[in-house]
Amino acid sequence: MDPERPTVLLDHYLKLLKLPTIKREYRIVAAACAKEGHDAIEFLARLCERECLEREQRAAERRIRAAGLHRRAACFIT
Repeated sequence: MDPERPTVLLDHYLKLLKLPTIKREYRIVAAACAKEGHDAIEFLARLCERECLEREQRAAERRIRAAGLHRRAACFIT
């Protein structure tokens, strides 16, 4: 089996599932968990936490844009 095949497939699946944070960070988190001796459950928990936090951040940014608050705040700055 090609050693790159699992990562190519994983990248493809994560893109289909629309999990951009996990796709971007799973290698980093895997290396950190391996170094720290954490198991697969800890690895998945860390990845899911990062994905959730980033989604919450993007949702908050969308709500601010939709409310027009960024434009109103700019008026007070000048």
